[in-house]
Amino acid sequence: MCHELAHRLIRGGKNDLDHEKVMHRFAPAFLMPASGLKKEFGDQRHALAYAEIKSAKHFYGVSAAALIVRLRDLGIIRDGFLSYLFQTLGRT
Repeated sequence: MCHELAHRLIRGGKNDLDHEKVMHRFAPAFLMPASGLKKEFGDQRHALAYAEIKSAKHFYGVSAAALIVRLRDLGIIRDGFLSYLFQTLGRT
């Protein structure tokens, strides 16, 4: 729904791949503002507790995967930690 809202708010070429990337990034930014995530998680983390992820995903109303990717996009966690979380959480 947020993706479609972005199409209404942000103008650009509909066949432009970069424009579509902007649409895909709008929803996480809209639902999980950087200021809130940085306040909760800090500027950079090397570890996250399962309870933190679970609590934040419920607060923001998003999946754990969307939350983790947003944390990576904001530079709060690194790519390697993102991969580790997906592998670890995928087994539970």
